[in-house]
Amino acid sequence: MDLSLLKDVSILYAFIFAGFIIGKLLKGRLNRTRTTLTKILINLISPIQIFTVLTTNTTQLDFWFVFQIIIVMFAVFTVNSTSILYYLKNKEWVTDPQRGTHFLNVAFPNVMFFTIPLILTLFSEELTVVSVFYASSALVLRGSIGIMICEKYSREQKEEITKKQMVINLLKSLFTFMPFLAILAAVIVLATGQTQIGDAIFPLKGIVNEIASDTSLILVGMVLAGLKIQEVKEYKKHIFLVAFWRIIISFLVYISIAYFLEFSVYDKEVKRILLIIVCGPPAVFNVIFSIYFKLDEKFAAIAVATITLIVLILLPAFLALGEILFV
Repeated sequence: MDLSLLKDVSILYAFIFAGFIIGKLLKGRLNRTRTTLTKILINLISPIQIFTVLTTNTTQLDFWFVFQIIIVMFAVFTVNSTSILYYLKNKEWVTDPQRGTHFLNVAFPNVMFFTIPLILTLFSEELTVVSVFYASSALVLRGSIGIMICEKYSREQKEEITKKQMVINLLKSLFTFMPFLAILAAVIVLATGQTQIGDAIFPLKGIVNEIASDTSLILVGMVLAGLKIQEVKEYKKHIFLVAFWRIIISFLVYISIAYFLEFSVYDKEVKRILLIIVCGPPAVFNVIFSIYFKLDEKFAAIAVATITLIVLILLPAFLALGEILFV
């Protein structure tokens, strides 16, 4: 790892450590503050960032560029989700709510709040579109297949969902999700050729990205601050499974198809970013889904925190591996 990259990684860790200190100082107000910050990121900062990135991007992205990102997302999602549910099918030490939470943790990585700050710090702000397209594709699966599986393993068993209800749930989840609305707005702007909007907000791009990146890293630190050793021990077997699927299985799936990928621009950089995405920690949204569908929200929160810590420790190795594999 060269000195400039080492400096960037140090800055990244510094913001996470700052969030950790803030979390420790908050003590009893940590959960409420963390929830509020997450809502601000989801409903305000991330949508502004996504709209800005898409409407001011100077890189020409063709259909094949976007389609390959979707292929990677779908392949990792399919293998991870089906294999973990099959493995846990007859395990008596796992409850149904925990099966649902396992599904969420291994199927959906933390693309927006973990990977985008890494891209801004270690790569180029133009490449944040990789995370945006990956997260958008995952959102469709989360709002359809994800909802069905979560309802199946919920503590409160519901009637089997119909195709019509599945479509309604998908549309509802998409059109009440601010980041998706930001993508939709950006597509409309680009399709109608309203380039003056992109030109007008271009000066704000750097500021928006910096705020989004720094806030997300601080949130990661606050998540880590909520870790309790006793709770980690209680769920250690589950955490090991999530770590194995999120890091090892995801890596193997990605490497098996990465050889066939060829991006028209930033080829090696995009492949390195996808490596970080697919092997990243579980999404913060998994905790929200676990609470809403009455799964094991405690397990979801602990998994997000512990796997985030593990991935942060392994990050230099992932960066070095990306440079070796994709040259």
